[in-house]
Amino acid sequence: MQQDLIKQGQEVKEKITKPNFLNFYSMPTEQFVAQYEKLTNTKLNLDKKGKIQFHKDFVREAIRQGATIDEKILKELDINPEYVDKRKFEDRNSNEQMLNHENEIKEKIFKVKEDEKDRFSKDVVKLLKDKRKKDDDTAYVGEIPFLYKVLGIEDGSVFIEKGNIKKDLGKIKKYKNHNVDIKEIQNIPQLYTDPIIVMKSLTEKNALVAVLNATDKSGRQIVLAIHPNKYGVGLHAIPSAYGKDDILKLIGETDKANGIIYVENKSSSPASWLLSPISNLRSNNNILQKSDIVNKYFEKERLEQAAYHGTPHIFDIFSTENIGTGEGNQAHGWGLYFAADKGVSERYRKFLSNGNDVDFVSSKPISQEQKEYLKDLIDWNNIDNSNKDWYLKVIR
Repeated sequence: MQQDLIKQGQEVKEKITKPNFLNFYSMPTEQFVAQYEKLTNTKLNLDKKGKIQFHKDFVREAIRQGATIDEKILKELDINPEYVDKRKFEDRNSNEQMLNHENEIKEKIFKVKEDEKDRFSKDVVKLLKDKRKKDDDTAYVGEIPFLYKVLGIEDGSVFIEKGNIKKDLGKIKKYKNHNVDIKEIQNIPQLYTDPIIVMKSLTEKNALVAVLNATDKSGRQIVLAIHPNKYGVGLHAIPSAYGKDDILKLIGETDKANGIIYVENKSSSPASWLLSPISNLRSNNNILQKSDIVNKYFEKERLEQAAYHGTPHIFDIFSTENIGTGEGNQAHGWGLYFAADKGVSERYRKFLSNGNDVDFVSSKPISQEQKEYLKDLIDWNNIDNSNKDWYLKVIR
C-alpha cells in the first residue's frame, strides 16, 4: 500500500505544477480525494476514515517538503500545528547538520591538527641540530592520511630520515639543486595530506608521488615520494620532497601510463595548469577527486556508526510485523526507522510511552512504588558503580 501510494503521488506531481501541488493538499478531504481520483484515473473505494488517513499521509509528506497547510485542514486531519513546526524545523536543522558534518569530514581528512604540525616542525629542527643523530635516524611524520589509504596504502605510520631531509634542503653536495625551504619541509604533514595530484611512481614499484601545493626556492613545484612498508609492514617512508624540473612532462608521461589516480578537483583548481597534461580528466572515473574521498569517508562512517531505535518495548530481534504501530508517520517510506543521534530516539521512546518510564518486561509505565523497589534491588545486589548508573537512568 505504501509503495503504491508513493508511486501514485509521483504521478500526481507530474501532472500539476508545484504551487498547485501544495494547494492541492489544503483542500478539504472529500475534495482532495475526488481531485486525486480524477488526476490519477483511479478509484480509491475508501470509507470516510480511510479517506482522512489517506489525505493525512499526503499532508504529512507535503509538510516535510516545505508546504504550508491551512490550519483548518490540519485541524480536520487532527495534525498538531506544533508538531508541524517541529518537523519542519528538524528537517531544516538536519540539512544544516549534514553540511556542517561534511565540512568537519573535510577537515578530518585534509587538515592536520596544529599540535601535530608543531610537533613535527620541532622534531625536524632537533633531528638536524643533533650531531649524535645519524643520517638514517628518523622523524615521525604521523599516521598515513586517509587519502592514501583509499589509494591503496595500508594503515600505518610515516617517517622521514635525517639524510633525506638534508638532501631535500640541498645540504648534500650531490643534491645541491634540491633547494626546498626548511619551512616547506616542516609543513610536510599538511602539504602531503592535501596534495594537488597523486600518481603512481614510474620508477619505484608500489610507490606513490604527490604533487604538493608548494614550490622550492627556485619556484619549482615540489613533488613528494611515498614508499609503503619501507621499514616493515605499516611503516612507511618519505624518501624525497624536492622541486621538480619539467613537472608537466612528468605528469603527462604518468598520464600515458594510466598512473594518475587522484586530483584535488577535476573541474576547478587554483593550480589547474598542472592538470592540463591529463587527457579526458573529467570523464576518467579511475581518477578520484576530493569529493570522492569525502564520500569514501562517509561510507566508512556508515559502516561503523551506532544506530538507535526509539521504542517503549524490549525485544531481541527486529521484525516488520509491527511497522506502522509506533509513531505511524513512515515519512521516508515503509521500513524500520533508526537515528544516528541517541537523543532523537530517546524522544520517540518517551513520546510513544506518553512520556512515562517503561517496564521492560510488560512494556507498561512504571509506578513510583516499582521504581523504589527496583532501586532497592540495585543496592542490595551490590551492582558496581558503572552499571548502577545505567540501571538508575533506565528507571528514572
